[in-house]
Amino acid sequence: LAYLDGDFHSMVCDISAPIEAGIPRVEQLSIDGSPTEGSPLTMSGIYSGGVEGPSEVKWFRVTETEEVPIDVPNPHEGYTPTLEDIGAKIKLEYIPVREDW
Repeated sequence: LAYLDGDFHSMVCDISAPIEAGIPRVEQLSIDGSPTEGSPLTMSGIYSGGVEGPSEVKWFRVTETEEVPIDVPNPHEGYTPTLEDIGAKIKLEYIPVREDW
């Protein structure tokens, strides 16, 4: 019971169980930058699902006939297309990993 402004009121409340982290995922993943030889491409996305761990990022060169992994020293920092990429598309793969399991 609560007494407010000269009147008695009953108060009702509820409390949830502790909030748990969801499964790791990334939303709105995109490749940012100009798809031009020598122009850096970077990734952006929104991670959710607990504390992010060592998520895996891979870049690929995609042609009409094949999809080839690109060896990128620091894939989280992006990729700069080379002469070899002209005429191909660049694919980004992001595998979210949760650290706090």
